[in-house]
Amino acid sequence: MKKSLIIHIVVMIVAIICGSYLALHLNQEQGRLMPSKKLTNGAPMLGGFQKIASDVEWMLFINYMGSLKSVDQSNVKDVIERLEKILGYDPNFEKAYQVGVLSLTNEAPGKAVEILDKACQNDDLKNNWQLPFYAGFILTHAYNFIKETGTEAELRERKIQRAKQAVKFFEMAIKRSPKPEQYVVNSYIRAQAKAMNPDNDKMAALQVLFNTWNKQQGDMEMETSIIPDLNQKIIKAAQELKENSPDDPKAKELIEIVIKKVFKDQHICQKCLFTYATGDKFCQACGEKVEVYGVCPKCNAVLKGQYCSSCGFNARPPKPAEKKVQPKVKPEAKKADVKKTDAKKGK
Repeated sequence: MKKSLIIHIVVMIVAIICGSYLALHLNQEQGRLMPSKKLTNGAPMLGGFQKIASDVEWMLFINYMGSLKSVDQSNVKDVIERLEKILGYDPNFEKAYQVGVLSLTNEAPGKAVEILDKACQNDDLKNNWQLPFYAGFILTHAYNFIKETGTEAELRERKIQRAKQAVKFFEMAIKRSPKPEQYVVNSYIRAQAKAMNPDNDKMAALQVLFNTWNKQQGDMEMETSIIPDLNQKIIKAAQELKENSPDDPKAKELIEIVIKKVFKDQHICQKCLFTYATGDKFCQACGEKVEVYGVCPKCNAVLKGQYCSSCGFNARPPKPAEKKVQPKVKPEAKKADVKKTDAKKGK
């Protein structure tokens, strides 16, 4: 081996070692001056080749996962360590979050949410709405397949706290998405309902939507709702509650309040809560008799304008002119006016 080649190799090794040391020092200083950057910068190694290292580790991770029948208690710790190693090299590795973290859902949902929470705080991934959605989905679904210990009250409280945490993630997903998917919005509503009342989420869902609608009303500055098509979702929630709890007095009371306030200008069947059209005598959805509106009082034909197209009757006659009421003058004032008139005549 030539002497020059040996020198070149030694120089390269020294350069790599120095580069790694410098990268480590700069990373520590950056973390001290800008703590938020700790979430976006991986551990420095090999002079800054951590992204290459993360790709290599990811391929090894995929190969390892392929060798497993399933992720269970015997291997979940190893899966977590391998995944954290990948994300330690490259915290912006979105595929590792979207695919790798979901493999922990059944055996370690808490750890999966913890990793996704860190990803949600990463400024480089702030436009990714799927990461917070996955976190919320795990919180609201994964624990249904895990046998937890504790009293009934303790289990109920845990469910409420997880639902509240999920609401924040779903809200983040909606706000990050330019046009949120329907299932994301529905997940947000259901999580709010479970946080309010896990025992009757149908009733709680209607209450959540009604509260959101109330916040948008009034003459003051209105709060913009992140829930699209709010009125449609309210009437659907009311229909589901009526079908699910037809004899519940509290449910009936809530539905009645909602219909009167939100849909006061619409005509809705009292039995099935579907809207009916002008001239309908029976509901098209359930066949219930409804109060007819928009018809000619003379021939009962559907009105299309001011005059009935069937009989010519003027269904909207002009209002009579209001009579001007003369202000009443007190007797004392009348006498004073007479005296003033007499005084002028005397002059």
